[in-house]
Amino acid sequence: MPKSRPLGIFVCDDHAAIRRGLQSILEEGGFEIIGSAGSVDECLAFACHDDVSVYIVGLNIGETRGTTIVDLLRERNRSAQIIVYSDYDSTPIISGAYEAGARGYVTSSSEEQLLLEAINTVANGGIYFEPGVAEELAIFYTSGARKVDPRELLTERELTIFILLAEGRTVKEVGEMLGVTEKSVGNRAVTIRRKLCIPRDQFTSFALEHNLIDQEPVRPTRLNSRS
Repeated sequence: MPKSRPLGIFVCDDHAAIRRGLQSILEEGGFEIIGSAGSVDECLAFACHDDVSVYIVGLNIGETRGTTIVDLLRERNRSAQIIVYSDYDSTPIISGAYEAGARGYVTSSSEEQLLLEAINTVANGGIYFEPGVAEELAIFYTSGARKVDPRELLTERELTIFILLAEGRTVKEVGEMLGVTEKSVGNRAVTIRRKLCIPRDQFTSFALEHNLIDQEPVRPTRLNSRS
């Protein structure tokens, strides 16, 4: 019986030492490194790579802020399985990663075994939480921090971007409309999520709730997401 191929992992972090350290840990854990990147653009080039089972990414890579890389990866490939690996351990940041679409969050100070557990959990369709994190997130989400009005918290530019995204436009489309880069819009989207304490996929419902858009958009179905 042929031996099954190990899970393929792609690593993205702008610190070479972290990439090398992760590669060593993962290869010793029995995983295959499909590739690694030190920039968001390099990572996005692998967004739809068939051999990648899990992406492990850092935060604040290059000129991007926060979880922008998660947003951009998910926009290129909605089925991408992403784990954030970072030294940030604050609940709002961890919450923002899950809201952006990450399936796991592992702090760099954790035991190596937790990262290996996270990869196996996420690769098998689960969501991974470090010990105690699920309870902290539950407290965060039930504390009332999300009851906010976007008109009061967002700048004029952020509100414009929020509305355009809520209307169903992609980060790329918003960038083209406003004459700014895709990364710039992605960074603003991260800021908007943090200020409003809502995930990206709730922008539309939140905008409807606050009468910022008229109706939920209906975008045409794509026959081939990779075309």
